[in-house]
Amino acid sequence: MIEEKDHQQITVTFFPPLKLTTGNPYNKLLIDSLAKEGIETIENNNRFNLSFLLRNRKRVSIIHFHWPSIYYKGRSPLQSLSRTIRFCTLLPLSRIMGYRIFWTVHNLYPHEMIRVLHHKIARRLLVILSNGLFIHFKGAEGEIRREFGGNTKFYLIPHGNYIGFYDKPMERQSVREMLDLKDEFVYLIFGRFRAYKDVSVSAKRFLLLAPSNSILLIAGEPRDKSSLQGLEDIADASGNRIRLFLKDIPDNELPLYFAASDCVWLSYRRIFTSGNLLLSYSMKKPVIAPDAPFFREMVTPSSGVLYDPNDDLSLQHALLSIQGLDRIKAGEEAYRIALECSWDKVAGITAQAYREALRED
Repeated sequence: MIEEKDHQQITVTFFPPLKLTTGNPYNKLLIDSLAKEGIETIENNNRFNLSFLLRNRKRVSIIHFHWPSIYYKGRSPLQSLSRTIRFCTLLPLSRIMGYRIFWTVHNLYPHEMIRVLHHKIARRLLVILSNGLFIHFKGAEGEIRREFGGNTKFYLIPHGNYIGFYDKPMERQSVREMLDLKDEFVYLIFGRFRAYKDVSVSAKRFLLLAPSNSILLIAGEPRDKSSLQGLEDIADASGNRIRLFLKDIPDNELPLYFAASDCVWLSYRRIFTSGNLLLSYSMKKPVIAPDAPFFREMVTPSSGVLYDPNDDLSLQHALLSIQGLDRIKAGEEAYRIALECSWDKVAGITAQAYREALRED
């Protein structure tokens, strides 16, 4: 068994490793902040297998999963079954060999989930065998316990902000001139677009429901064809009310789209947690967001408006109500909330959880 000593370096390895999450700065920001807590992060080759467990027994203290489905899902039912069996064998072996296991539950299930049973089996065992689960909102604990059971300890951590990672938003007026925007109220949908974000559907709803004095910017990289089905045709027929910037947005360009917008529309149908909310708040932008538990805990009346994603009247009210907020004050409130979600706070709680696990017999 790996034992913690006062002088011992606590080491953690993330699955997936940093090299596979470069498009999302979450792991990098967490790793950098954990280093301030004296926690060393060991990179791995993205192979959670017996060879890894045997080679790293004296080198790695903590195995920390972020998106575990990578390690048990396959391209076919047979491959998924085989990989799930292997994953569910390796988890108890890890514990027997002395590793402590943690999971940050970014989502209850993968967004585009097929073959439900193997997801439920693998995640239920991960919950049961973990030393701790990290969650981003209070209501997550109840949802996870109802879905997977277990008596695992939960640690509530904020989803860290992006203040300082990206450049500050550019000057609003100059950016608007650059994008040929005038005095219109501008909504922004931003991100890496996948099917669950319903971007094409959102574009149609915008044209039907948003006030006529408004523009919708859609900026980001399409990750699959179905995510943007018909979107260019919708934009072409919008009378220039929908502007598309469908590309991989470099980090240095990201602030441009936020500077040009008045608010960010988090246009999900269903969601567990949202890094885009913290990105928006870090950029001093209020949001409109679906009335989901995570957003209920994070969005204040001064920083955004919630709506029922299945009710057009509710969305119409949100699209109109957000225009009634004072833009400057709403941005400052959003930024205040982002400041509370510091990576130092995330790392402090995470490091303490690691230490508690290593003190267990």
